[in-house]
This record gives sequence, structure tokens and C-alpha cells, in this order.
Amino acid sequence: MLKIMINKKKCISCGVCVEACPADVLEIEDDGKPRVKALNECIVCRNCQHLCLKKAIRVDLQEYKETRYDKDVILV
Repeated sequence: MLKIMINKKKCISCGVCVEACPADVLEIEDDGKPRVKALNECIVCRNCQHLCLKKAIRVDLQEYKETRYDKDVILV
């Protein structure tokens, strides 16, 4: 499961994350802050995360694995 989290309190509205995204996943809202507009288009390059000056954006990719012992699905 993919999540892109934006901390709007840390964000300084510079737009670097939007410009850095090769997949055009982010856009600027009316308040100048970024928002996710196309999560399913994200290629998980993490350019937005790495280039954010205030570390206000985080890209998390969580994979699910099945254990061979009890067949429970666990979050890794």
C-alpha cells in the first residue's frame, strides 16, 4: 500500500516537491500547499521526499507478506 503524507505545518509552499515529481502526482492547492492528485500514478521515486527543504513530505510503501507458519498476513 502506498501513502504520501504531507505535513502542511512544516511545508513552506516552495513547490519543489511538485516540480520534482516526474509522474505529475502532486499539485498546488489554492493555499499554495501541495496535495496528492493522482496517487495511482506514483512511481515511488521519492524525489519529492528527498528534495523537500523542510522534510514535510514522506512517501511510504508498505508491502504485505504472508508468513509460512500461520498464514496470517503481516505488515512489513
